Amino acid sequence: MFNAGVAEVVALNWFVVFEQLVKDAVMLFTVPQYLVERVGSKTADDIGLIFQANVFGHYYIVIPLMNLELIAVETSLETFDIGKQGSLVSVS
Repeated sequence: MFNAGVAEVVALNWFVVFEQLVKDAVMLFTVPQYLVERVGSKTADDIGLIFQANVFGHYYIVIPLMNLELIAVETSLETFDIGKQGSLVSVS
């Protein structure tokens, strides 16, 4: 399985490729069992590569999205005001 979009594929097991092709061709492309991946790779700061992809990859995706959502919330608060009965009233 791929992990957070990172896979260090170093080889293909051709026997398994042909076996999957004969047994279930759809699974050959959707759930490949023939990839040989490197295990235990570390980055320059001596932290596991897959760990960094799982933790920091999600962090770098979520933070900008949160900032976009905050901008959208601030814009909607400027556009609408809450009336005395709690209903939204347009101020523009």
